[in-house]
Amino acid sequence: MRKLTYLAVLVMLLPGGLAAQQAVSESNRVQFRGGHRFIHNSVVPSPFVMTFVRNAVGVGVAADLPVGPLVNDSIVGLTGDVVFAGLDFEFQHAVKSWLGVRARLKLDARVGNEVQSLLSAGVNTTVGYELGWLFKLASRERYMLSASVDVRNGTATVLDIRSLIEGVIDGQPPQLVQNIPVLRGYGSLRFAYGISPLLGITANLGAGYGESVNRQARNHASVLGGVSTDFDLRPGTGVPIGFLLGYTFESFVGEETNALVENSKGTFRIEYTARPDLGIGLGISADRVQIESDDRRYLYTVRIDLRYFF
Repeated sequence: MRKLTYLAVLVMLLPGGLAAQQAVSESNRVQFRGGHRFIHNSVVPSPFVMTFVRNAVGVGVAADLPVGPLVNDSIVGLTGDVVFAGLDFEFQHAVKSWLGVRARLKLDARVGNEVQSLLSAGVNTTVGYELGWLFKLASRERYMLSASVDVRNGTATVLDIRSLIEGVIDGQPPQLVQNIPVLRGYGSLRFAYGISPLLGITANLGAGYGESVNRQARNHASVLGGVSTDFDLRPGTGVPIGFLLGYTFESFVGEETNALVENSKGTFRIEYTARPDLGIGLGISADRVQIESDDRRYLYTVRIDLRYFF
């Protein structure tokens, strides 16, 4: 009897107990398709209606950004680096098996780390809020199809040293700091297909409409989409490591701003896959950004994120 008592106490002290572990297994069963457990990422969003919390931090740099002319095209040939940092927090709750409600908070900062890039890029910070609804449309053994509706509201704070200098030279009232609210709406379809226990594909396609950061530009529409392929080595080899390759794009219609605009992004991710209720990963991405004229540069970002499923 004493041995049985000790065994019962030990089971209760285990993380969540055996019953809780079984419940976790059941609650996470929805993310498996074709025997494949998908590696979730923030680049190509998942179609699975699940309850989770996610937190990510990242840093990046865009090297050798050219500085545009300040006065009468007299300053040319200067380049500099721009440093980026970001925090991303997201929570999704599965209200029903077919309905998920999501809230997201993003904090981003951009600053030139040299005199010339500080003049060109200034100091920009963005605080963004997002509310979203995820609707399951179809679910089979190998695939999942969902629809997403999102509303994003953010405020960009711009410390524009270059515009201040131009205004002083032109005799205009100087304005160093601007707070610009931006409201946009998005709708998209999300799809996941499990090819085998080793391999899975996730894709999304959608459109958005709303305000521009550049107040001289009109409201504009955008088309966005992406696809990712992930490999989980655990089913075949027992090694709890997974890899993901992804690509996403967003093209703006009627965009008239000269600020940095994200056109497309490629990403590589490695993740610990031993637990279906936990995802810990390291991602490296290259964002192709367009600056003044048709010149393009790449922003390289390293990001660590953690996602826990309830």
